[in-house]
Amino acid sequence: MKGAWFVILGAAASLAFPPYNMWFLVILFVFPIREAIKNNSISKGFQAGLFFGLGLFFVGTYWIYLSLYHYGGQSVAISLGLVFFLCVYLSLYLGIGNLFLSILSRKISPLYLIFIIVIIFSLLELVRGSLLGGFSWFSLYHSQLYGPFRGLFPIFGSSGVSFIILYLIGSVAVMVDATTVHKKVILTSMSLVFIFSMLVFEIQWTKSINTGYQFSLIQGGFSQEERLSFVQRHSMQSYYLDTVNKEIEKADIVILPEGSLLNTSALSKIPTIEDKLVITGILELTDNNAYNTIVAVSDKKQLYRKRFLVPFGEYIPGGNLINNWFTKLRLPIPAISSGQLAQEPFIFNEIIIGTTICFEDTFSKAYTSYSRSNVFINLTNDAWFIDSKGLDQHFSFSQIRALEYGKYTLRVANTGVTAYIGPDGEVIDRLRTIDQNILRGNLIVSEGSTPYGLFGSLPLLGFFLILFIAQSIMTKLRIF
Repeated sequence: MKGAWFVILGAAASLAFPPYNMWFLVILFVFPIREAIKNNSISKGFQAGLFFGLGLFFVGTYWIYLSLYHYGGQSVAISLGLVFFLCVYLSLYLGIGNLFLSILSRKISPLYLIFIIVIIFSLLELVRGSLLGGFSWFSLYHSQLYGPFRGLFPIFGSSGVSFIILYLIGSVAVMVDATTVHKKVILTSMSLVFIFSMLVFEIQWTKSINTGYQFSLIQGGFSQEERLSFVQRHSMQSYYLDTVNKEIEKADIVILPEGSLLNTSALSKIPTIEDKLVITGILELTDNNAYNTIVAVSDKKQLYRKRFLVPFGEYIPGGNLINNWFTKLRLPIPAISSGQLAQEPFIFNEIIIGTTICFEDTFSKAYTSYSRSNVFINLTNDAWFIDSKGLDQHFSFSQIRALEYGKYTLRVANTGVTAYIGPDGEVIDRLRTIDQNILRGNLIVSEGSTPYGLFGSLPLLGFFLILFIAQSIMTKLRIF
């Protein structure tokens, strides 16, 4: 019965994240952590984390089933089984974290235990976001896009916000069994975190500059069936090329989504006009490799190749073992190559443009080399997930990156969310997800950078050092 209770709590906790954004429900993470701390049984602590994770991830990522069933050619049973397998894998991180916590909590004082909680689960969150290509959905920071700690993104970055949330969750979990003196120290430290968050909440770290350029973001609204059909995908390419030729007469910058053009020969049909820029996604085929690529066409061509690929969607992590398993299930085996990690941003009339493709916006590290950019551009195609909650979940990562680095962001989707995002992460304008439409606007860009963009994790390390020292001093001097 307790396992079912933790599954229900995990399912409820999924509402803390986009698109529901009921950020206060992140407090539900206290319950599995409390189970690990108070229980003498290591297995019960592990089970609490595992079952909580199953509820969280299964309710939150059900939309992956749509891709497997509708476009992967799998039966209902196999599609659900694969989603369940993914959820078990993701839940293991919470279970393993609780396992370590169950062992360590017996030997460590409550005040230090808070920092152990932060370290354990932060490290596991980082591993989850990197191993097997990484899956950052439902990282704790993801709950704070509209929460009271959103002002910390530009200072500490997304991982830093997860640190803060874990610190507060750990404090609540530990405080229940703490002495009166320790409770007062913990409450004081938590108050300092809240006060700091309130003080920086409204700070604008970058300056906005009106370029005077007009942009057009073209959303084709083509279904994945159309994109996979040999005949219809050529019709899709024709639509995008025709629309570019019309829009370039009105706008200075025209942007097409991921994979709009089927090959590099189609680039010859894009007009090259002085002081005009066309950016498009394209499948680039070389002698030995295929790349998911962005090409900028102006007086010169600039090229960006996707670096962080979608695991199991664009490449198979884990080598031949998983590759053979995919073959037995008759799942399509992707063969996209990754671009070099170090790639230069695009430049158009002194505007520096940081580019990413689709899934890359879930990684803060994909933007670290773009801290001096004036604007971010993300091209995507979320038609794989039809009109599910996955579209808005994915979109929220672009909002977080805009907030984290203080940059205006243009996001262009074939099917998904096409939007213009401000440096505060707020949506300036957007299109409906499944429409064939064009988003037009006046391009404003950012000058400067955020503390996180300039210094990375150093501000976070300094803040936690101060917090740790403050807690130690309050305890040793018995201020309370």
